[in-house]
Amino acid sequence: MIKDKKNFIPGVNLDDFNNKRKNLLVIINYICTNNLRKIFPSNLKPIHDILRRFYTYALLGLIIWSFVNTSLEVSNSPASVIIVAIVDIAMAFYLLIDLILWAITYPLRSGSKQIGAFLFPLSFPGIVIILSLLPSLWVFGILPNIPEIIKGNKIETPISLMTLKSLIFFRLGRIMMLLAIFGPFKLLIRVFAKQWKTLLYVFITIIALILIFAAIILNAERVDNNNLKTYWDSVYFVTISMVTIGYGDITPVTALGRAIVIVMSIIGIALFAIPSGIIASSFLLSVEKKITKTNSKKTAGFIQKKIFQFKKFFLTEEKLHEIDFKEKQLEKESKVEINFEEESLKLQRQMMDEIKYLRSKIDDLENNSKNV
Repeated sequence: MIKDKKNFIPGVNLDDFNNKRKNLLVIINYICTNNLRKIFPSNLKPIHDILRRFYTYALLGLIIWSFVNTSLEVSNSPASVIIVAIVDIAMAFYLLIDLILWAITYPLRSGSKQIGAFLFPLSFPGIVIILSLLPSLWVFGILPNIPEIIKGNKIETPISLMTLKSLIFFRLGRIMMLLAIFGPFKLLIRVFAKQWKTLLYVFITIIALILIFAAIILNAERVDNNNLKTYWDSVYFVTISMVTIGYGDITPVTALGRAIVIVMSIIGIALFAIPSGIIASSFLLSVEKKITKTNSKKTAGFIQKKIFQFKKFFLTEEKLHEIDFKEKQLEKESKVEINFEEESLKLQRQMMDEIKYLRSKIDDLENNSKNV
């Protein structure tokens, strides 16, 4: 009772308030996230689908335009710099709101308490959104210099801000999250979600082999190869060799180095084929399951439709009444047949009683005649 008194607010129905708050969070989750958990509002309306598509297309358009901005800025004219700054500011605020909306609906998706919203930045979608937000932060470093840029004066951008701008490729992850609302991309993301452990182990193995072969190739080529002097050079060379790209800017010059490249290229072909095979097979299996499920629904719908048509055209109301009447008649007839033996027994008993009675009468008459 004390707990109820503490939670009691005069004039406010807490149950009604909590239900409305939860329903609002469900609507926000449906509009602003990919909703892979399939949490739908109880009162889903067409306006919710319109808002969801608008939210998705607006964010997708801003991200694509941010990639276009990288080519606009090459001219370094005041107009292009201002356009880039405006788009990146809008991008930063949009992604910040996006991060907040994903965070406040995170407990709904994870089934945790409201405090779980603070754990969202540590989740995979949270990391992707934060990394997508980072490239736009550079613009806040040049905002004080906008008047100078408008005048046509060149402003040198700090290296740290330029480093943030180079992280724009992380937004590809946010694009994949946005495309998850569409069927084929949703299937692909579900494949990654199911096979992430296997893919993680494969990529860890690939990274470990790259680092090991980088040390081996550096030891074999360091003395004779002028283009391969540092461990980073070796990592770069091993990576492009294992993925069979081979730009040609660094090549092995020693016999041992060439032999090592042959071995690691063969291993690289085998290892890099594993993830593509896993993804392709899982994707085809998911597509097959979806087709089977769709065909099952169509078959069930066809059967249901035929049953409805049979009832409509063959079992009219009059015929249904006729069937009920016949069923009742059959029940009566079956009862009569069942009771027939009992009735015949009753008749036999009556006949036997009458015979006995007649015999007794005859006996009485005979006795009377004798006496006379």
